[in-house]
Amino acid sequence: MEHLTLTQLYSKSHNRLAKIIYFFLYAIVLICIYGLTLGESGPVIDFFVDLFFAIIIFEAIRRAFYYIATGTITPKK
Repeated sequence: MEHLTLTQLYSKSHNRLAKIIYFFLYAIVLICIYGLTLGESGPVIDFFVDLFFAIIIFEAIRRAFYYIATGTITPKK
């Protein structure tokens, strides 16, 4: 079975919309993490721990989308 490439995947408008929504939610989460930890003069380590978990979760969501849509976790460009 031949796997889809990223160009083929994002040629569909609903996949491009999903990518835009993904980045928008990612930005909102990062702003919230910043506001809740550093905005209130909290410890810097809390910011980095929360940031680390957010990156892991969003990367897992992205890889799951790629696996569902293309059949592989790391599609070619």
